[in-house]
Amino acid sequence: MFEIILNGYKLSLINNSLVSHYVIGLTNINIEKNYQIHFIILALNKKQRNYRIIKIHYNMNKLINLISKILVNSEKKWINFMRIAIFIVMAWIGGLKVCQYEADGIVPFVANSPFMSFLYQKSAPDYKQYKNPEGKMVTKNIAWHKENGTYIFAYGLGLMIVVIGTLTLLGIWYKRIGMIGGLLTFGMSIVTLSFLITTPEAWVPNLGGDLPTPNHGFPYLSGAGRLVIKDIIMMAGGLIVATDCAKKILSLKK
Repeated sequence: MFEIILNGYKLSLINNSLVSHYVIGLTNINIEKNYQIHFIILALNKKQRNYRIIKIHYNMNKLINLISKILVNSEKKWINFMRIAIFIVMAWIGGLKVCQYEADGIVPFVANSPFMSFLYQKSAPDYKQYKNPEGKMVTKNIAWHKENGTYIFAYGLGLMIVVIGTLTLLGIWYKRIGMIGGLLTFGMSIVTLSFLITTPEAWVPNLGGDLPTPNHGFPYLSGAGRLVIKDIIMMAGGLIVATDCAKKILSLKK
């Protein structure tokens, strides 16, 4: 086997086949000068295609290293971006709780939850007879929801969500407040994810039809279930921003 270095590459001739790969810090290759020149010409003439592939791989590594440096050097900005993202979601969703359609939409989750159902006046599954499709208002359904306390509860829940989002955002400037906001985001996400267990509407039902329903029940998430499962991202985000604030708090004591 003969080896040389060519622009940072080790070129190896094994059984008349050229094998090439990029190396770092490899020096002192003991090959006579005349043979080395001949080998380079042979390698580039017969296997130039391989060399080009390796060169592309080398350039890709340079690009990956550059992107990696940018990501690492901007870590603080990405964590703050996470805080801003959590705030946007919380403020938007929380603010929509004052709307009739959003308040009606959360009823199946709350009514079936052992942790929250006591906040309604009616028991599950009575709500199924009084559902308002999004974009449609039915007088008798709205009257039922008013008796149920649907709208009053939604206003309070919306306010709480907006407050949690604001506390999380304030973590950019206030470490202790931000840690509380992150932990509350984490805790709220646990409650939300519990709806996957307690809410029948989180899974595709078997409604029958002309043909058997092939996909229903676990693990086939319905539209409501697909919305809920995304909260696992909020859970992770809450922990990340809370941990970042905790790290800053501990650094002040050193």
